[in-house]
Parts: sequence; structure tokens; C-alpha cells
Amino acid sequence: MRTMIALAAATALALPLAGQHGDHQAPEGTPRRPPGMMQHEGGMGMPLMMEIHTFSPQALLERSETLGLTPEQVQRLTALQTETRAAHERTHPEVQARFAEAKTAWDAGNMQAATAATQAGMQAMQAAHLGMQSAAGQARAILTGEQRARVQGWMDMRQMRVHEMQQRGERMRQRMPRPMGAPRRGG
Repeated sequence: MRTMIALAAATALALPLAGQHGDHQAPEGTPRRPPGMMQHEGGMGMPLMMEIHTFSPQALLERSETLGLTPEQVQRLTALQTETRAAHERTHPEVQARFAEAKTAWDAGNMQAATAATQAGMQAMQAAHLGMQSAAGQARAILTGEQRARVQGWMDMRQMRVHEMQQRGERMRQRMPRPMGAPRRGG
């Protein structure tokens, strides 16, 4: 399951970089993140990935007692988890093979082959991610409304903590002395 999460994260990070959302401009040299990353705008990004992970069959089964899952729910989630794991085991070797091909082509200076292999690897990763998303949606549907609300509450709390940590980091970054010769902030 960790590998599936890593594949999903790699897929999200492979998106083309674009400017941050909001009114402020990031200082020059600050890494920019793809749209949707850590913002709740409904696009592919960390909130969606967090939801997919939180509602994964494995994550729900790990919290079965806290959620008060019925034996039928446990059985259905276990079956879904088994299917998801089997799909991952089929997809993972293909992803690794495509990226190994891309590396070999890159090392040989064959950019056309490297690009084609990278695209094939990313398509395989996308298929794996869509499978995880589908499994999470099916797992979410197995829960009662009360159970879904409880899981959603956990996820909302986690997102709030991440947002608070980001704000703290931004405040710390703003208080840091600027390097010699760097332009002044805000103008």
C-alpha cells in the first residue's frame, strides 16, 4: 500500500508546475507547486490524495473498531483490499520496467525513446492511481453516513494541522534574514 501511495504522490508531482494560487507572489527562487497541491479546490492534489488514502480499504480496516464496522462491512472491505493489492501487484512491475527503460534510453542519449518510456510509465502510474481512487470510492460507499462523517472529520483535522504547519513555516521564512544582495521583500 505504501508503494501505491508513493506512486500516487509521484503522479501528482509529475504534473506540470504552475504558479501558486492566491494574491501574494512567492519570492524569486521559491519552489512553486502544481495547482491543487494543498489547496482545497477539487482538483487533483493533496486533498484528493489524502481522501483516497483515508478512505482506502486498508485504512478503514485499520480503524474498524473505532468506526464500529459490522462483520459484513469488514468482509466487503477485506475483499476490496485483496482486489486492490492484486491490481497493484500487476501494475507495479510495469511501472518499474517503463522507468528503467526510460533511464536506459536517457543514459544512451536517446531522448525520443526516453520520452516514450517515461510517458508509458506515467500512464501505468495513472492507471494505478485511478484504481486506488476507484477502490477508495467503493470503500467509502460501504460505510454508513455516520461512519463517513467520522472519517471525514479525521481527514479535516489532519488537513487543518497541515495548513497550520504551512502557515507557521511561511511566517518563519518571512522572518529569516535575507541573503546579501537579495532583493527586498514586497518591493
